[in-house]
Amino acid sequence: MADSPLVDHALLRYINDSINSLKFGNIQITVHDGRVVQIDKTERKRYEADASLAQKQKKQAGEKRSATGG
Repeated sequence: MADSPLVDHALLRYINDSINSLKFGNIQITVHDGRVVQIDKTERKRYEADASLAQKQKKQAGEKRSATGG
């Protein structure tokens, strides 16, 4: 009789898919008595500033430097 796998293939596939679907974040695997009992996935979303806002801020910074002679 073959030994039973320590971790189910479906569980490994789920963990693999979770990792591959994350761009930023973490996956926490909780183990009790050698068995996986919980998987927590936390995804972080990062948003860049609006391009027009960034351009406006650059322009304002340049105007401030010109006004102060810098």
